[in-house]
Amino acid sequence: MLLEEHAQSDLRMTPQETDLHTASVNGRPVFLDLWILFAVTVAVYARCLVNGFVDFEDPLNVLQNSLVTHPTLHSLWTIWADMSARPYAPPVYSVYAAIYAVFGAHPLAFHAVSVLLHATNALLVYLIVTGLLRQRIPALTAALLFALHPIHVDAVAWVSGLKDVLSGTFALLSMLAYVRYLKSRKRSTLTVSLIMYVLALLSKPIAALLPYLLLIVDYQQRRKDGSEELPEKTFFFVAAVLLGLVTWQTRGGHALELMTESVSYYSRTNAWAAIGFYVYKLLIPLKLSVLYASTHTPGWYVGTIGLSIAFVSVTCWMLMLSRDYGFGLAWFVLLATPILGFLPFGYVVSVAPFANHYMYLADVGLFVCCGLIVRDIYKRLFSTQHKAVLFAAMLIVLSLFALKTTLRCGTWHNSQTLWTDAVKYNRSPNASLGHYRLARVLAEDRDLDNALIQAQEALKLNPQYKDARSLFETLQTQDILLHHRATPR
Repeated sequence: MLLEEHAQSDLRMTPQETDLHTASVNGRPVFLDLWILFAVTVAVYARCLVNGFVDFEDPLNVLQNSLVTHPTLHSLWTIWADMSARPYAPPVYSVYAAIYAVFGAHPLAFHAVSVLLHATNALLVYLIVTGLLRQRIPALTAALLFALHPIHVDAVAWVSGLKDVLSGTFALLSMLAYVRYLKSRKRSTLTVSLIMYVLALLSKPIAALLPYLLLIVDYQQRRKDGSEELPEKTFFFVAAVLLGLVTWQTRGGHALELMTESVSYYSRTNAWAAIGFYVYKLLIPLKLSVLYASTHTPGWYVGTIGLSIAFVSVTCWMLMLSRDYGFGLAWFVLLATPILGFLPFGYVVSVAPFANHYMYLADVGLFVCCGLIVRDIYKRLFSTQHKAVLFAAMLIVLSLFALKTTLRCGTWHNSQTLWTDAVKYNRSPNASLGHYRLARVLAEDRDLDNALIQAQEALKLNPQYKDARSLFETLQTQDILLHHRATPR
């Protein structure tokens, strides 16, 4: 009985419920929701505006990139035409160059663009969910969770995280255009969706599986013209393949500005645990880190792999049981797949198996499910007091997320705060990277004693780390000379 109720929940709404939950695209509630969303998002992330650049890819992408620091028509042409010098992400570097041309190397401008884009993305999430469900409560809930969840800080507060935020903007615009196409059936709208998808891929290939998500949208919307669904996506798949080949050919052109030696922390076991790990962090965003551990206890692996298997199983089950919930869960699984680590790539191999900024677009699916849960609970509450309790609980959760997000923005204030956070909870071998980078920052600030401690810790975690050993020996020499000069004769 309960299964049938869930399967038909979106078909049995009474006229009163429809009036209560439906948000007209041109109505005042939507306009008010959008303004609230935008204002709250900007306010929560305002702390980012006092942050500077950090030594985590920012110099390579912006400060030391002549295509950005010397913006001309020729450099703009090079950004789009030359695929050899860096990851081929022309929209991202074009935005960097435009910001630098107007504001110079002022970090506030770069952070302001990221914050405004994130606020815009929250509005797009709202419009997409509204277009698919025609209901205000799940749309507003999903958009607020997207806007305020602290797992997004690493993408928004990091200048080099613009690739995630900008790719998310184009991917969400592509989805919104496709939702509008389903209603208007105008080929021009479908073309806009395709163009936005290509720009999303050019910003970051993480959006590659979006065409499959559009097929899930067709399923969720109960399209009757099934023969047209796959042909409509042909150019989307062609674009994914072509740009995938470009990415494969240029992937060696840009190494992470982190290590000068070949170090691998890759483990396929982490790939099996990834979905469970991310689901846990989204539900309980505690001990968030810039640099997650590369190794864990056997019990941790059993728990996270079990959660991963359970989540995928529930997704398959809900696709048959409820199209709305199935759509949300499938969104998460599809868009998380490229970054789980089954196919090793630069960050997973040489830095860490997990990263918060990978979730920037994928987690929208889980937020949609949260919105549906709030909607279903609300529908079963008849007392005004009970409804007030529900909204109070939501307000508390969102306020805690907002507070956590604001505090976490301070992690990216400068390189020292960044690497201090990176080693806060990480005791595994890949934490040597954080200790080494923190040692370098402290050494530049003439704090030789603490720099020596951090370099020694890096060597303890990874004795083969040549850069850390070289730095440790240099610091030792400087420390000896300093104490020798300070010794009275």
